[in-house]
Amino acid sequence: MKYAIVVVDVQQALMNDGLYIKEEFVSNIQDMLQFGREKNLEIIYVRHDDGKGEALTKGAPGYDVFDGIAPEDGEIVFDKSYNSIFKKTGLKEYLKEKYITNLIIMGLQTEYCIDATLKAGVEHGYRMIVPVGTITTRDNGEFTARQLNEFYQYTIWNGRFAKVLPINKVKELI
Repeated sequence: MKYAIVVVDVQQALMNDGLYIKEEFVSNIQDMLQFGREKNLEIIYVRHDDGKGEALTKGAPGYDVFDGIAPEDGEIVFDKSYNSIFKKTGLKEYLKEKYITNLIIMGLQTEYCIDATLKAGVEHGYRMIVPVGTITTRDNGEFTARQLNEFYQYTIWNGRFAKVLPINKVKELI
């Protein structure tokens, strides 16, 4: 069973003060990336492109991966224009070529791209893992970011679409 760490949509334009547990989120991702690099795991980044004229447009200043977790040499970056990281990105083919079947998913935003990615990942036969504290969002409508994070992690995903585990438990799996 080969593992990969996948960082979804942690881009400059999205890293503002409205994010729930922002500092903890960044620190936890940095911790997992360091662990993954030490264990020689495949580390994959995915960026979202909303199209011309948007903050998340290829070439715009906010499009790049957030500086605090930027890819290192040899780490691959995929671009997407749908919520799921799998749709028309070439990622499935890449993972197949590398015999990767277990994906550790971290990033933004809980109720959008992370949710779509976890559900699509299960449909494509991947074992999906979410380390607690490595996904986040912002308040949305009548729901706080905390409510969204907790609801999706423990009511929607855990045991259905992913294993939601503390970081130390994720490290023990590998």
